[in-house]
Amino acid sequence: EILSYIQRSNQVRLRQKRKYILDLNRNIVSIRYNLLNLPDIIQFMKESAINTVDEYIAMFPEEIQVLLEKFRNAIRQAAPEAVESISWRMPTYKLGGKPLAYFAGHKQHIGFYPIPSGIEAFKEELAEYKQSGKGTVQFSYKKPLPLDLIQQIIAFRLREVSMK
Repeated sequence: EILSYIQRSNQVRLRQKRKYILDLNRNIVSIRYNLLNLPDIIQFMKESAINTVDEYIAMFPEEIQVLLEKFRNAIRQAAPEAVESISWRMPTYKLGGKPLAYFAGHKQHIGFYPIPSGIEAFKEELAEYKQSGKGTVQFSYKKPLPLDLIQQIIAFRLREVSMK
């Protein structure tokens, strides 16, 4: 009897593991599909008129939307008085008409553009992230977003813009 119970219990566990693996594989396939279609989404963005940050974020796959929304919220928490808009086809944050920072979703990363001074002031903290061009840093979708660092950079840009 005990042996029979152990065998049934092992069979149930095995079925649960198989179901878990199948669900995991379905999720991986879904993410791959969405990432493969990301270039099409980006091309659509270039061809369409985007008027709000909500519209901008809504065009990305759901798992990317979550990251973009976290990025957006980090900026808004650091600069609640900043005006949010779309400029250069990407979310833009300005104070007194002067740009604080921009960000954009790309195929494999979020591009962050806190004007060159924002990158320069945090050169050491940003050293582990890919930087392309003056004033640009890339945060891979595969790594956790450094939300505290983003807020520190925005706070620096706020002080800088306020002094001008």
